[in-house]
Amino acid sequence: MHRMWTRRVLYPALLLLLFAQRPAILAAGAAESVRERFLGTWRLVAIENISKEGKVTYPDFGPHAVGYLIYSPQGRMCAALMNPDRPQWKEPRQVTEKEKIALFDSFYAYCGKYEIKEAEHVMMHLPEVALTPDYVRSLQPRPYSFDGDRLTFSGPDSGPQGGTYKVVWEKVK
Repeated sequence: MHRMWTRRVLYPALLLLLFAQRPAILAAGAAESVRERFLGTWRLVAIENISKEGKVTYPDFGPHAVGYLIYSPQGRMCAALMNPDRPQWKEPRQVTEKEKIALFDSFYAYCGKYEIKEAEHVMMHLPEVALTPDYVRSLQPRPYSFDGDRLTFSGPDSGPQGGTYKVVWEKVK
């Protein structure tokens, strides 16, 4: 009698419960997988601005820009970008004003928190430390897409020329 009750009542009830929970389980897994895709270290592949006419230009970091982007499981991030073609200092212990300006124009870094807005496909950077004071406590939305081990941020360029920007990162293995 006990086996018959288990087969006729308990098993169907358990199956019904599992199927009822399936959408919630799948949604939780999907949310986790997007977050997990961001976690780790990314190396810069390319950064460019595209004008409304389609002309590609490179921001302060030049056509050979280098950089890293790191996302931690604790919700922290850090980014650093540099133009490797910047001039070397003539006297490292006596840097000129001109050399300091060139350094400032060829390097940028910031760190802070991040939030993922999955429905909008936007990574939100929330800088707490930055090279320039205007970035600290600002909201930095990064519309994102993935293609294999590549992460692309792209969107409208807020500069005076308009157009779009595109930043491509590759996961460091």
